[in-house]
Amino acid sequence: RAVRTLFARARAAAPCVLFFDELDSLAPRRGNDSGNQASERVVNQLLTEMDGLESRSATFVIAATNRPDMIDPAMLRPGRLDKLLYVPLPPPDGRSAILRTLTRKTPLGAGVDVSSIGESGRCNGFSGADLASLVREACVAALKSNLAAATAVDNERERARLAGGEAAEAAAALPPPPAPEVTLQHFDEAFKRVQPSVSVSDQRRYDELRRKLRRERGSLAPEKG
Repeated sequence: RAVRTLFARARAAAPCVLFFDELDSLAPRRGNDSGNQASERVVNQLLTEMDGLESRSATFVIAATNRPDMIDPAMLRPGRLDKLLYVPLPPPDGRSAILRTLTRKTPLGAGVDVSSIGESGRCNGFSGADLASLVREACVAALKSNLAAATAVDNERERARLAGGEAAEAAAALPPPPAPEVTLQHFDEAFKRVQPSVSVSDQRRYDELRRKLRRERGSLAPEKG
């Protein structure tokens, strides 16, 4: 029922794009011993609804998965999800572009060049999500440093206030700590906590799967070079 309702709303709101993430969990191969009747009903309903979209050219279905080999083959037949696009890990220039986007509103120190960070070997194998995690960890490290500096200033003011006299006046004139900035040191700390989420063996498996799908379907984007 949920599948029917979703597609009915999409048709009513056309032009519309339906995006399904982790399609392998939503439409697994039917007939497996590990399958169940509920999941097979979902797959059957998805197939029925997608066949009914042919008359509504303004409704599009896009899906993403890390395991296309686990999707029910009927989902990938012509007229359904018949166009496949392999998205590899970002290359060095792609990592730099992602980092520039992620840090667009982040106060960076004068010596920080995120393009150089993205192109460095330390980012080899990083996905977009890994790069986002790297930036978050660097920001957290910057906030911790700023909090420590602010706490030190507050403690100094309190000691001077208790002492009284000129010391209290001098402490009152102490400037507040500067606004937090993300420095290279903070990125170094972030690299200690963030590692590539896709292993080398996983990359080899995905490359082999890409070659297999190209041989079987010939609908993946051609290799460069």
